[in-house]
Amino acid sequence: MSSAPGTHWRAIAGDGAALILAVHFDAGTGGPGFADLAAHLDGCRPGPVGFRLFETLPPRSGGAFQRESEPVAYVGRWLAEIGSLGPPPVRAVLGYCAGSSLAGVLAARIAQAGLGEPALVLLAPERVDAAVLAAEFISATDSLAARLTPGELAEVRRATDEARDQAVKAGGRTDEAHGPRDQADEARGGAETSLAPVAAALDGAYRAAVRAACGRLSVAPAVERQLCDRFATYLGYLVACSRAQADAQGPSPVILDRLPDGTSPLADPDAARRVANVLP
Repeated sequence: MSSAPGTHWRAIAGDGAALILAVHFDAGTGGPGFADLAAHLDGCRPGPVGFRLFETLPPRSGGAFQRESEPVAYVGRWLAEIGSLGPPPVRAVLGYCAGSSLAGVLAARIAQAGLGEPALVLLAPERVDAAVLAAEFISATDSLAARLTPGELAEVRRATDEARDQAVKAGGRTDEAHGPRDQADEARGGAETSLAPVAAALDGAYRAAVRAACGRLSVAPAVERQLCDRFATYLGYLVACSRAQADAQGPSPVILDRLPDGTSPLADPDAARRVANVLP
């Protein structure tokens, strides 16, 4: 699907009357997405009223992570463009994984703006801490490792270790294969610890690694900038998610966790039926 007329929404599926908004950052990992949920959702609702589903596109980060990540201002870009998606009201706001906390902020702002009283559905909600940023940095730099010198790889490891140390100091988790936390805590609250300095450090380390690897591969400067800007935007999104955790907003959510085998609810037909059931 193509982007909507606004610059921060992407059309996922449907052309019906029930407007559904989804908060997620598609990192391109190949896992299930909201298009998979939409495929199951189609046909779940009886009667002639169909749905139209749009997913957020994150605001581009300029690297000023603390200033750019204030949650109300962050979702304000999405809010301002809802009118371009078709007539209100917004029937539901869906949040996936880290985006669950921002989904609550968006749902609250939609209600305040008179654009609807949307149901709030959180799918596999996950809290964001410094260890999450470190894990995403490792994933992003893995593909560069073969093109980096031992000294450059040491800088990557140093940046990762410092982010993990920050997680320890903040009382966050440090293992990559973390188990589920209490669902309400996972979705809705906790004291804010700013991750902006961690994001800035990882952004700098990633840019240095990309610059070194691309230099050896004769990659065009435009491609190098695109790689760096996308990772910075992802970091900015995660920082905004982490800050939204500190001030839970929005209506009481319906929470759909991962299946016991780890399957994402986005790929679960039963989760789609439950989403359909909460649409006003």
